[in-house]
Amino acid sequence: MSTDGSKIKAPLLCTNMIIFLESPEMEEELRASFHFNKDEMQVLDEREFFCPGFIDTHVHASQYCNCGLALDLPLLDWLRKYTIPTEAKYKDLEFAKDVYSACLDRSLRNGTTTAQYFCTIHRESSNVLVDLAIDKGQRVFVGKVATDQNSADYYIEETKTSIEETEKFVQDILSKQVVRFFTGCECCCFL
Repeated sequence: MSTDGSKIKAPLLCTNMIIFLESPEMEEELRASFHFNKDEMQVLDEREFFCPGFIDTHVHASQYCNCGLALDLPLLDWLRKYTIPTEAKYKDLEFAKDVYSACLDRSLRNGTTTAQYFCTIHRESSNVLVDLAIDKGQRVFVGKVATDQNSADYYIEETKTSIEETEKFVQDILSKQVVRFFTGCECCCFL
C-alpha cells in the first residue's frame, strides 16, 4: 500500500497467483506487457490488504486418513498399528487419489499455498500427489519415502530398488516441467 493512500492494483490470473503489485498509473502498460483483461485484475482500496498463504513444511499426506486416530499410543506402536498398514494401501492409485485429493483440498481450504509433502514408498502414487497439486494450484515439495529397513515385510524396498525408484521419481517430476522435487531417505527417517 502506498503511503499517500492511493489504490494498488494486482491482477489475479486464472491460476490465482499474484503476478505483481503496482499503482493504478501502471495499469495500461502492465496489461499490454502481461496480456490480461481488466476483469482479471483485483483493485484494493486503502482498507484492504494481501495476506500471503501459509507454508506447511512437514505434511505426511499419506497419513491424512489417520488424523486423530490412536492419540494414546506411543509413536512406534502408532507406526506399526496405523502408519505402515495405511501406507501399504497406496499401491492402489485410486485410494491414493482419493486420500491425496482430500488432503490437498483441506490444506488449500485452510490457506496453505505451499507445502512439503511426504508420500510412501510407491513412486506411482507419489506422482499422483504431484499431479493433483499441479491441477489444484498448490506449490509443493513432494518426497517419495525410501524404506529399506525397520518396517513390516510387506512395506519395505530393497536398497537398490529404492534408489532406482527414487531416481525414476525425480525424472518423472522433471518431465512434468515442475521445478521443485524432494526425494526421501532411508530407515523411515523423514527429512
